[in-house]
Amino acid sequence: MLNSKRNYPKYLLGFVVLSLGISPLDIGGDRTTLAISKAMSSPSQNLNNINYLQPENTLISQQYTGWIANIFQRRPRRRNGARNDVCSISPGWVDTYMVWNDKPLFLWRAMPNGEQIKNPETKLIVREYESQKVIWTEPINLAQQKALYKGTEALQPGKLYQWLIVQQSRELTNPGLFKIMPTEEREKIKVELQAIEQQAKSTRISPEEIVLKKADYFLNYQVKHNTDKKSANLWSDALTLLYTVENPSYVQEREKLVQDICTPSTSTSS
Repeated sequence: MLNSKRNYPKYLLGFVVLSLGISPLDIGGDRTTLAISKAMSSPSQNLNNINYLQPENTLISQQYTGWIANIFQRRPRRRNGARNDVCSISPGWVDTYMVWNDKPLFLWRAMPNGEQIKNPETKLIVREYESQKVIWTEPINLAQQKALYKGTEALQPGKLYQWLIVQQSRELTNPGLFKIMPTEEREKIKVELQAIEQQAKSTRISPEEIVLKKADYFLNYQVKHNTDKKSANLWSDALTLLYTVENPSYVQEREKLVQDICTPSTSTSS
């Protein structure tokens, strides 16, 4: 007697259960079959692009890779200012001088055509714009390319500041202007960031992806200047976040981003 039981491919099973209006889980279907039937029932899904035998973890990996690409394919406008031996990046030089974080990350890159600066007496200086009072001085190694603000004096909302890198009496960068945004707007953003984190944690995504979601928020948050009709985005805050993750999966994309910002031939736009 012939065995009437046949092993049909899972994707054919997806077609059958969909046509009969049966839930795949009702007949013991697995996650792969369920995903296929959902995709088939969605008019926006192109069935020709579905790989029916693709493992679920591979699909998740591709979505995550796409999320990273969506962030790092953007480029900010670099505010006017000559590039010296060292290229100042953030805060204040990309898209807007407005900053949400009152403990910003200072970013820079040594220019390829600049002098090889080996003098150890190199300092990062932060001062008030109006009074020119120095509120923080930090000895730095140019090769480290970043420094987090650790001054004992808190940066005040609504106040303008300058930062620059000096070597003895020589300024290696032009003074960069930045302003901590007013308290009311800062609090509004704080609440929205907390909501993003709470929602993200409920879906059990990784801490790295939470950082990416917050960075994406800053890159879409629009700031308007009184002297400029164009809106700008909070690039400095996004960059500060992107450097909070140790050994992230997006190291290469991040490095290319900062190199592009400091490359004169690269046209950057928001």
